[in-house]
Amino acid sequence: MEKIRILVVDDSIIVRKMLGVVLAKEPDLEVVGAARNGVEALTMYQRLRPHIITLDVVMPGMDGLETLTRLRKIDKAVTVIMFSSLTGKGAEVTVDALARGANDYVMKPSHGGDSTSSLNTIRRQLVPKIRALVPAPGGGRGVMGEETMLVINESQARAASKGLLQAPDIVGIGVSTGGPEALSTVLPNLSNRFPVPIVIVQHMPETFIKVLADRLNAQCPLSVVLAEDGQRLAAGTVYFAPGDRHFLVTRKKEAFYAVIQRGPPVNSCRPSVDLLFQSLARAAGNRVLGLVLTGMGRDGLDGARDLSSAGSRVW
Repeated sequence: MEKIRILVVDDSIIVRKMLGVVLAKEPDLEVVGAARNGVEALTMYQRLRPHIITLDVVMPGMDGLETLTRLRKIDKAVTVIMFSSLTGKGAEVTVDALARGANDYVMKPSHGGDSTSSLNTIRRQLVPKIRALVPAPGGGRGVMGEETMLVINESQARAASKGLLQAPDIVGIGVSTGGPEALSTVLPNLSNRFPVPIVIVQHMPETFIKVLADRLNAQCPLSVVLAEDGQRLAAGTVYFAPGDRHFLVTRKKEAFYAVIQRGPPVNSCRPSVDLLFQSLARAAGNRVLGLVLTGMGRDGLDGARDLSSAGSRVW
């Protein structure tokens, strides 16, 4: 079996060692090189051609953001996960890295050394993201498996045959790992006269989501905001679930309203795409366009099925 090849870039020998220990335990992953700074990273990338790079932000000489910028001029496709304590403390730095083409980020654990707790924290965050972002060499299913897509498409085909598919009254988007880059591609290309509201669940920590919304608001012809409980949802506006809160939609007469709840996590997620999509199916039936952009795990699958069963489209 061909393994996913990883280049680790970090100025800390402790961090490089920790990443090596974690990734060596995974049978489908292989660390092919470890660089101490950006200059070494660019040289090693040309020679090793890894599938994925874990990239520290703060490094001597050439920092992670500059390295990322130069790397993207060489290769726009290689997967990059930012790995730094700054991604936990500085949301601006994290979103800046994502805007420059990083696919996602992982926060360094607060624990010191190579303790079991630190290793487990890294494994829990990093390994699933690697597998979600990098297709298995030699083929294999993507993040949303073929079987899942077949179920949705068959249901939509039945709805279409009955004439149930209608122009949408609202658009719902679910997005997770790799989402900021996907959203920055989709949203700026929409017209400022977009005829219906757009509601989004993006899996992202609370400290980052407002920074992302503000950045997209500056880039987009549409207004991009965090949804507020009880708020009437207007056409031509993009509403993000606020950090660490579920986002549901209800309908009163012809208007849609936001419902923001704390509630328990669903699929280990808060906000949950499933809850958003399920509320849209109840509120708008066959007049929803649901989008699943990118991510990992199964959050959104049950909600997509509910939308499809109601006669709405899911892309």
